[in-house]
This record gives sequence, structure tokens and C-alpha cells, in this order.
Amino acid sequence: METSGRSKVDSNKRSQYLDLLRIMAIFMVLYNHYSVYNFFLIRGKDDWIGVFSMVLSILSKCGPPLFFMISGALLLGKEESFAHIFTHRILRFLIVMALCTLWSCWRNLNVTDIVTVFTRKLNWYLYAYLAFLLLLPLMRILARGMDRKVRRWYILTCILLGAANGCLVYAEQSFSVFSYTAPLASAWGSAGWHMIFPLLGYVLSTPAPEEANGTAPRGEGGKQLAAMFFLAAASIACSVLLMRLDIQNSQAAHIEQLRQHFVVAPACFVFLACRKLEKFLPEIPLLPVISGCTFGIFLLDVNTEWRGRIYNFFDKMMGETVGMFGTSLLAIAVEAVAFGFLIWAVKKIFPPARKLL
Repeated sequence: METSGRSKVDSNKRSQYLDLLRIMAIFMVLYNHYSVYNFFLIRGKDDWIGVFSMVLSILSKCGPPLFFMISGALLLGKEESFAHIFTHRILRFLIVMALCTLWSCWRNLNVTDIVTVFTRKLNWYLYAYLAFLLLLPLMRILARGMDRKVRRWYILTCILLGAANGCLVYAEQSFSVFSYTAPLASAWGSAGWHMIFPLLGYVLSTPAPEEANGTAPRGEGGKQLAAMFFLAAASIACSVLLMRLDIQNSQAAHIEQLRQHFVVAPACFVFLACRKLEKFLPEIPLLPVISGCTFGIFLLDVNTEWRGRIYNFFDKMMGETVGMFGTSLLAIAVEAVAFGFLIWAVKKIFPPARKLL
């Protein structure tokens, strides 16, 4: 029996729960990019529908964290030289960023800003993921050095510091230490996600050394899932409460950060629940196909105007009947299917694109 802390994530068998998580995460990201993300603000009524909309907006914030967690689960257990990381991961990602830059400059008919676009004006996730790749050798050392107790400490500390930061944001206060604790928390919620969530993904996807060699207490998995559910529910409840107070007292000035800082526990619960449910999932051949298109769907969503055009089309057709909420959900589904099919077709027709998308 292995004692290195690796799981079936590292084996040749593809993990269905990671494919399922990718698909869930891209829908969360798309929801986050539509106006329905702030439906409770646009609607302007503080009732159960508004609260439900807040909960959905908090859950949709789990999209990028889940993508980082998947990367941590897949990459932090690997053995690779930095030369391999650079040529097979960093260089490919830089090519994607370069292509996005050229597309943006061509679309805006402005080639003079090509350096500025490449270094500052692409979607934030691309810069954060590139930083994760650069930090990969160090993060692997951190991840592999965690035993069962350190893992518990790390999960709980990330959740509590995130919640504490959220409370400080609502009170319009700050604690300077959060500017220096990137692997645990960050003053601006998403600024530390490229370190926090890959480590959490590795911790939640691989057995600790004690679990791998059979010395850990039995029943740990069920207790861990129950505890994570409680922490996720408490985080969402606190976030909703502070968001409602922020709308009443500060004209929603801190809404975005209140969602970001309380997202750690919900993201961990979604990840862990999918991992636990994998053994009950039947073999679904389409899952890896759809999952393999999610990064391309994201790139099309943030680098084209098609999202707005799809929404406007359905808004004109049925907006008065189903309202903004229904129109947005329909547009998200159509966008995901259309973009997914386009990316799948590109990969089929032009196989080298598989290494980039």
C-alpha cells in the first residue's frame, strides 16, 4: 500500500468526479458573468426570492475555486522537473494568453496596446493560473508535507480567516496581516485563490499518510463531509446576513468581497461531496468529453461578445414572459452547449488545439 498520499487522481484511470466538478464549475462561472448574478440587487426586494438569489450568487462564486482545486488535485501529486513544467505547462499557457491578446487587439482594432493587454487587461483568472504554475514546485513541497492534523488545521484556518476577513470588510476595517498570508487568506478575496484552493484540492482529494497506511480512525470520511456541510451552511448564512445588512446600511458597497471571503467552505463541500459520490456514479462516456471543453468555453465567454448577443436574443423573444432570471438561465444553457460544441469541433478538426484548450 502506498504511503505517499496519492490517490486514484494520480492513476491512469480518469476520475469522474473531477469531470463532473469541471462541468459544474463552468456553469457557475457563466452564471457569475451574467446580470442574474446580482438579481437580488436588480429586483430590489428583501424577501425569500432575494435571499435565494444571494445564495445562488455565493455558490456561483465557487466556480474559479473549484477549477483551482481540480488543478491542485491533479498536479500537486506529480513528479516533474521545472523544465518539464515550463515547456509542457507554462509555455502552453503563455501561448493561450498570447492568442487571447492578439484576438483582443484585433477585435478592438488597436495593436499599439498589445503589451498592455497581455500584461494587464486579460481576464484575471489567466494571470492567477499562470502564477499557480510558476509556484507549482514550491506548492508540491507544501502539499506533500501535510499529515492528517496539519490538513485539518489548514482547512479550518482557511475557512475561519476568510470569514474573519469578510466580517472586517463589512465593518470597513482591515487587518494588515491578511496582506501577507497568501496560502491561508488574502485581503482581497480572490487574490490568494491560486495558492489556497490548489492546496485544498490536493488535501481533499488524496489520503493523508495515516489514511494511506491504515492507521487513521475509521469513519473519518463521513465525519469530514458532515463537518464540511455544517461549515458551508454557516458560511453561506453569515454571507447572506452581512450582504443584506450591507445593502441596507452601505448601499451594497462590499457585496462582492462578502461573497468572495465566505466561499472557502462551500467550495470545499461541493468538491468533497462530488468525490464521495463518485463511487455511486455510473460510467458516463460523455463526461470527459464535456469536461474537456470547459476551458475553451471559458475563453470564448470572456473574450467574445457572444454572451451578450445570446442573452439579448432570448430577452427579445421571451424576456417579458420568463423575466430576467429565466432568460439568463436559458442563455447560460444555450451558451454552454453552443460553445462546448464549437470547442469540441475545433479539437476534432485541428488536433493540436487539444493541448491548448
